[in-house]
Amino acid sequence: AQYLTQVVMSMLADGNAFVAIVRTGGAVTDLVPLDPTKVKVKRDDAGRIVYEVDEKLYSYLDILHIPGLVPPGALRGLSPIAYARDVIDTAGRAQDFGRSWFENSAVPPAVIQMPVHSSQGSPQGPTDMDRAKSVAATWNATHGGTSNAGKVGVLVGGAELKTVAIANRDSQWIESRQFSVQEIARIFGVPPHLIADSSNSTSWGSGLAEQNLAFGQFSLRPYVER
Repeated sequence: AQYLTQVVMSMLADGNAFVAIVRTGGAVTDLVPLDPTKVKVKRDDAGRIVYEVDEKLYSYLDILHIPGLVPPGALRGLSPIAYARDVIDTAGRAQDFGRSWFENSAVPPAVIQMPVHSSQGSPQGPTDMDRAKSVAATWNATHGGTSNAGKVGVLVGGAELKTVAIANRDSQWIESRQFSVQEIARIFGVPPHLIADSSNSTSWGSGLAEQNLAFGQFSLRPYVER
């Protein structure tokens, strides 16, 4: 069972599973799954397929090769990640965008617009920046917190309160992140509820039980049978 799990994981991640056939006295005594990234598939001078592992060549009698989807003329299988690289790349770019947005942007929920005075301040009076900070501090102290919820706000001196909304492209970034998770799960045939996404279905019931059976029958079984 442990070997079977390793083989299936290799097929899902790399598109290929390689198993070394260990013989003792001509009889097969063990099957050892290999790291697919360390196995090269090539043809020798006679046109026969050979496998190179740690700079040593092995024939098909010594290495069991179980490929996934094999393009015409190719010697190695293609993993779901490889033939869906655009979807996964889009998900990665969306994540990079979100990280950059949160690191480089500082958008407050609202701003207080203060009128500009002709005087820029003097030793006897505050500057426009001092006045703005004072108004902001007073507003936060008066209306911040749950105990101040619902209170009527008053701004003096010509100040105006303007809310700042998230742009449509920013809110759609959240939708794209949700879609990316579902799309990658779809590549491997994994029902969304198995990755804790029940946004489009109930989180319990016979419907999910049927999806679990379908996951075993249509997603896992083909790999296990191969």
